[in-house]
Amino acid sequence: MNIVFLTLGSTHHCYLINDVHQHFAIKKVFLQEAYAAPTPWDEKLKALLKPQKLRLSLEEKLMNALFAREKQQEARYEKELLFKGQEPYLDATIACEKVASFNHEDTVQKVKAENPDLIIVFGTPILKGEILNVAHKAILNIHRGIVPEYKGGGLPTWTLYNNDFDYLGVTIHVCTANLDAGDIVAQQSYRLEKNDHIHTLRAKTTMLAAQLLKEVIRGYAQAKVTYAKQGPGKTWRSKDLNLNKEIIARRNLKKHLQTLN
Repeated sequence: MNIVFLTLGSTHHCYLINDVHQHFAIKKVFLQEAYAAPTPWDEKLKALLKPQKLRLSLEEKLMNALFAREKQQEARYEKELLFKGQEPYLDATIACEKVASFNHEDTVQKVKAENPDLIIVFGTPILKGEILNVAHKAILNIHRGIVPEYKGGGLPTWTLYNNDFDYLGVTIHVCTANLDAGDIVAQQSYRLEKNDHIHTLRAKTTMLAAQLLKEVIRGYAQAKVTYAKQGPGKTWRSKDLNLNKEIIARRNLKKHLQTLN
């Protein structure tokens, strides 16, 4: 079975791909590199001088400063837990190619050339158009949340903000034109432990996702996959988070962890 990944090159992405590759040979990994066309300086200045843009820019800088230590802790924790302190790497036996966008026609053709049975999507920007129809069996997304209650972005922060700790976890679902709305093929909640922090959640749910994904791939190999349709739910957006909500989310998590045995 030909398995192709569409993903990014962060520590947790590499861990999951390497772990799956130990059990099911991955034919190729396509890594998207973020690229933004340069904006003329005068247009940048005009945008920044707009009151709303200026406020958002200042708030973003403040959040980056306040949570810088947390990001460093997250990076160190993932390196230690997922790679035993070694520098993160993608297994050298896996073919890998960098692309500008998974939605570009040239990338679609490159993915098609791999004749994929399964395409696994992990951490990518929103996919649109023909790329959704390339896989022979399915194109599956690894979503760091429990759907349909928590579709979209800004997770798990929104889950913590709402005190919905039972909705921390991972869903693997079919990719469709509607965001995080496809049939569910696997789903599991993550149960918080007393020693958890917000910077430990991504690594631990990545390990959970790797375990779930191996079961899903085995199901496809044996033609034993069950699809569950989603009911009504809500889509959350990263851009709707602000400094106050980020702080409340962390405060809620801290209070909840104190109640655990």
